[in-house]
Amino acid sequence: SVLYPGYYEMLFDMYKDILEAVPDAKYFYILHDEWWQHPKKDHVYKLNGIPRWKLFADDVKKIHAFFKKRNIRILMYADMLLPQHNGGGTLQTAKALDELPKDIIMTNWSLRTCPGSSMYLYKKGFEVWDTVNQFRCIPGPDKKIINGYGTLSYLHSWQTFWYSRDKILPDYSHGPFRAGQYAWNLKPDNDLPLSEWRNRYMNSVKAM
Repeated sequence: SVLYPGYYEMLFDMYKDILEAVPDAKYFYILHDEWWQHPKKDHVYKLNGIPRWKLFADDVKKIHAFFKKRNIRILMYADMLLPQHNGGGTLQTAKALDELPKDIIMTNWSLRTCPGSSMYLYKKGFEVWDTVNQFRCIPGPDKKIINGYGTLSYLHSWQTFWYSRDKILPDYSHGPFRAGQYAWNLKPDNDLPLSEWRNRYMNSVKAM
């Protein structure tokens, strides 16, 4: 809990240790996705009398101040700041968005859940990087406002995500390859299902 005595002293000591190892760091990823302590069915709006969105905003601002003092720019996931994704429901953490410093880079993995969310964050004054699970093309209207693109590659070689259009595949290890090629130039992409794209363009890798 961010309310636990000594929490920030411990957290910032840990950050200092990391920065000693990378003294020239210019960016730091604070994550903050799926930011809750209990199963969703047990969520309550307040913790110790304080609205959860306020705790979330204050936490991000404290961490931002720590890194700002060291000329380091932070990135964070945006799902808890989108009311149609994890920022709605009981916790209402999306209310924190308007309190956050505008030099935070928002990495958005919510495009499938919240179409138009990158433009929403951009219009709120934030730099936005689309960072989706596996692969998805940037929607045409968003291309002019997106400053970065990536893919979340965790567990790609182990599982197929429940929301995927391509459930027959044993893995998505080819997703980052496609995302990497796309990220370098944002050329038009026909948004094929990953299995079809793999069969069409990655036969040599598939043979491995």
